[in-house]
Amino acid sequence: MGCSSTSIENLCRESNEPLAKIDYTGLNLEQSLKKLSFHILKLITAKRSVTFIVLAIGEAANCPEVGEAWYTYGPARTASFIRSLLESHRHELRATKVPIEQIAIMLHDSLTGDVLYRLLAGVGKASK
Repeated sequence: MGCSSTSIENLCRESNEPLAKIDYTGLNLEQSLKKLSFHILKLITAKRSVTFIVLAIGEAANCPEVGEAWYTYGPARTASFIRSLLESHRHELRATKVPIEQIAIMLHDSLTGDVLYRLLAGVGKASK
């Protein structure tokens, strides 16, 4: 019996859709990052998201395609929103020598890591 990652891709895309619609008009890098961070945390702390992550990671052991789809269309896609935001404010980052891709991953991981680990471990509560 084969497994399909299509439903995982669709659920991730649906979950991330609000991140693509954020309006940053008139905001500087700091304000934009705060706004995006708020929306990312809202997304990953939703009870539905936490349940979905547990199921996707659990299924990945039996079906690697599911794990790959979840990572690609979930965390990697979310990090790409941070990268795009950083690229749109490149002029404010001109003093850094760290590649934007690397900054985006570090910001994503520092923003989501501890919060998500706690929720997955049942320490704290997911939002409704």
